[in-house]
Parts: sequence; structure tokens; C-alpha cells
Amino acid sequence: MRTPFAVRFVLALCAGLTAVGCTSSSFDITGQWQVTGDSQWPLDSPVAVVEFSKDEVTLDKTVGLWRLRPEGEDYRLEIRLMYDPTWSYRVKVVDKDYLELYIPLRESPQIMLQRVVK
Repeated sequence: MRTPFAVRFVLALCAGLTAVGCTSSSFDITGQWQVTGDSQWPLDSPVAVVEFSKDEVTLDKTVGLWRLRPEGEDYRLEIRLMYDPTWSYRVKVVDKDYLELYIPLRESPQIMLQRVVK
């Protein structure tokens, strides 16, 4: 029995990201983050909470893979959902509990995240 292409693709992508190291930066993004203000992820339904685990990101009920790497004074966050193209954001760390995510050619943040403290 053959493994479906989508399953093979996700497994290959996960293995590649694991080999690179999903959390290879000095800033620890793992945990839950609340979307603040009027900012939105480019999904059909609003996303209120984002959760970064070791190698997965959950945008409400949508699960994908992520990678965060240093880029100059900021970071580059790449998110890959199963059927969407890879999203790439410049991440400005305001402090350990507040992030601003920028898309290319934008001077103001598209998404603002605040860490959920439990």
C-alpha cells in the first residue's frame, strides 16, 4: 500500500526542519501567544491564540511547522501550513512577552503577539 503524497510531504518537511533545528535562535518563542489589537493572520477565520511547540505551530485548529532564525537585529519566522505557501515574517522582539511580526515591504506590524502567562 502506497503512502499518500501529502503524508510523505509533511514527513519530509518535518524531517528537514528538525535537521535544521526549529529553535536555533537565542529567543524562545515556544508557548502560547495571544493575537492583540486589530492584527490578523491571513486565514479564513480569525486566530485568537497561537501556540508554538517544539516543531509545530497551532493557529487555532490549523497545525503547521515553523522555524525561527536570527536575522540581523531581528528574527525571521517561517510558518508552513499543509496546503498554504510558506509565510515569512520579520519578527521584532519588543520584550520576552511581546512580539511584532512584519511582512516584507511593510513598516508597521501586521501581527502583534503577547505571551499567555499561565
